[in-house]
Amino acid sequence: MIRVVVDVKHLNFAMEGHADFGPVGSDIVCAAATMLASTLVQNMVRRLDESQILECRLDSGHAVVKVSPIRKRVRRECRVIYAAVLQGFELLAQRYPEHVVID
Repeated sequence: MIRVVVDVKHLNFAMEGHADFGPVGSDIVCAAATMLASTLVQNMVRRLDESQILECRLDSGHAVVKVSPIRKRVRRECRVIYAAVLQGFELLAQRYPEHVVID
């Protein structure tokens, strides 16, 4: 099961586990979760410099993204992106509740 925590206000994201929906390399639920996490990572890396990225990792079965934007406008933009990623995970969890849970 994939467990996800998304804190939009504090700009923290964590994902652990595997969906076990299908065979490794063909698991559509894992692929969807990975794409959502990758979208978050890429958006943060493109918007922020290294001093504002507290942690940013994406590995097999594990992802963490913690950022601290300096400018208010950028912080608001990041929150919008985090919220969109959260919405994507909510849709995924609704469709595959035995494979994805949001804590």
